[in-house]
Amino acid sequence: MDKLQENQRKILLSTLKVFTYVSPFLIILSISRSVNTGWQPLYSIHIALGVLLIATYYFREKIPSSVLTIFFALFFYTIAIASALRNESIGFFCFMTFIAFVYLLNYFQKRNHVLLIIIIWSVSIFIMNFYLSGYFIESLLYALGVTLFAYLPTNLLLDGAKSVNRLNKELTNKNKQQEKLFAIIGHELRTPASALQMLIEKGIKEGDITVKAQSPLLQTSDHLLTVLDDMKVVINPETAIQGKMVNSSVYNIIDDLLISQERLLQENNLQINIEANQTEQTVCFCNAQLIRQISLNLIKNAAIHAKASILTINIHNEAQSNDKFKVKICFADNGKGINKEHQATLFDAFVRGDSEADGSGLGLHLSKKFAQEQLGGDLILDTSYENGARFVLTMLLDKQNTDTDTDTDTDTDTELKKPLLGLNILLAEDNDMIRILTEEQLSEQGATVFSGVDGQQALALYQQHQIDIVISDAFMPNIDGFELIKTLRQSGFTNLIVAVTAATVGHERTQLSDAGANEVLSKPFNIPKFLALVEKYSRQQAHQQAQQQAQPEHQPQQNALTEQTTASPEPVHNRTAAELFNEPLFNEKRALENLGGHKSMIKPTLKIFIPQHQEVIMALNKSLQQQDAKELKKIAHTFKGSAMTWGSEPLTECCKQLMTLAEQQNYSEIPKAIEKLDATSIALIKALEERYS
Repeated sequence: MDKLQENQRKILLSTLKVFTYVSPFLIILSISRSVNTGWQPLYSIHIALGVLLIATYYFREKIPSSVLTIFFALFFYTIAIASALRNESIGFFCFMTFIAFVYLLNYFQKRNHVLLIIIIWSVSIFIMNFYLSGYFIESLLYALGVTLFAYLPTNLLLDGAKSVNRLNKELTNKNKQQEKLFAIIGHELRTPASALQMLIEKGIKEGDITVKAQSPLLQTSDHLLTVLDDMKVVINPETAIQGKMVNSSVYNIIDDLLISQERLLQENNLQINIEANQTEQTVCFCNAQLIRQISLNLIKNAAIHAKASILTINIHNEAQSNDKFKVKICFADNGKGINKEHQATLFDAFVRGDSEADGSGLGLHLSKKFAQEQLGGDLILDTSYENGARFVLTMLLDKQNTDTDTDTDTDTDTELKKPLLGLNILLAEDNDMIRILTEEQLSEQGATVFSGVDGQQALALYQQHQIDIVISDAFMPNIDGFELIKTLRQSGFTNLIVAVTAATVGHERTQLSDAGANEVLSKPFNIPKFLALVEKYSRQQAHQQAQQQAQPEHQPQQNALTEQTTASPEPVHNRTAAELFNEPLFNEKRALENLGGHKSMIKPTLKIFIPQHQEVIMALNKSLQQQDAKELKKIAHTFKGSAMTWGSEPLTECCKQLMTLAEQQNYSEIPKAIEKLDATSIALIKALEERYS
């Protein structure tokens, strides 16, 4: 059902609901009058219509819209005929039949249907007028006049509707062309960006990149890939629903978003303050892309439409059960606010209030829809807030999924164990650099790799070797990944197939899954994620094998993957970060998450953090001597970000305490706060050095 048909049915059901509520009173009134004045045929008609309306409302979901439309037309015609015969008034008859005419036009909008409806309406008016007056010529002229009265404006409306439909089709075609263009751009950009990130990681591992350059390079590369992922949402916001479920904290999602939107904030002179303590940074299993899209809509609303200069984002977590918790985020700005006359329709589609800035009017509508339908919460406007506008976003999220294949799952020491040892992997990738780097990563984990530049070469290699796992790019010359995967499945290959794609826009993921891929990963190829997939698939295969062994007559032939699983049931990632280390001064799992899952970044980041601590203490003491409260708060706020990087709640609280004292200009207590911050930082550094020395 398209949007037009949906609106048509809403009109019909709303009308039916109103008349159904009136029906009992109509029935009671008719019975009461018949008792007082005697029974009349009109009362029978009223009672029959009332009962029919109630029955129709009861079965409304099973009745097609076309039948409902004809029912209402007959309903109004019946009332019109009964009233005209009783009162001998042609005017009321014309009015009621005109309502029936409008309801028919609401559904039947083809020109030949409209002409037929007008003719039926005119003939009925002629017959009733002639019956009541007895004048043939007068009745005929009256009917012709009504026909012209109805046909001329209706014809203009039909022409207008035709033009609107044509424009909608042109707009749809343009959107499809734009989506296709973005798909091409996204794919062509993501492929070299993926190769660049793989080269950076390789350079870090081999020591070819300096410590100082490692973090900026990785952050820039990750940011570029995130922007490419968000391109899909720009074209089609609904696709945010399909974002991958990951382990992350809401604070980190929003904090990363602010980094990517720095230019937007600078251009609109918008300062953003995030209020969240360490307990509000609980890692959850959520659709990060969807949360990022809703937050971006609200930030843009404050920056562009509200013309705010300050936006405060407050994050609060509230436990709901053992496996879920409620997240409440308040977006409060000091902008122009929302006028009362616009508040009722604020979340309606295509409603833009009194904003003069460009926009589609869909941002808040989609955000509320996503919050309600996908996140188990809601998005509302706090009408009691008087200093601008405050939107409250609530979400019901799952707690961290320890079984998921996230970037933080990097606990296993892969240098001491080769989890892919004995496996034959078929790799199909047309980009030379990515293919070589992927081969190297897989070989380091013990796999034997057979690689081809397209699907045609991959199929030839498949015929020559016993393959345990297939990794395939989506877009390749000759035979692409879609056809390759489909052909492998048709040939009887039942093992793990992982598709890797650079596409950010379009339906490639769904098409690859439909072709037979077990999993679809985005470029660049991520070895921890891949190892987690192999582990998960191995467990599934081992479980299936155990079930089949319970029935000897259906004993399957083992492949290298299931043999390896049987011989070594220990999973690839056999220990979590929390099991490896759990010091109160910092949280290793959260630190790994904040560093993008790159365990190799911990030591280089620590080397940067040590001199940063010394510089911060010197800067704080200098600002204290100058009694510069603004600078004190700024330094403490910046250092709080470093504390949160390590997941250090004690140091984060020290920074917050110092920020509060700076706001209060409490210069008598600030020295103690600086001393406490210094001591906590030294303790944290000592704990980190002991852990990673």
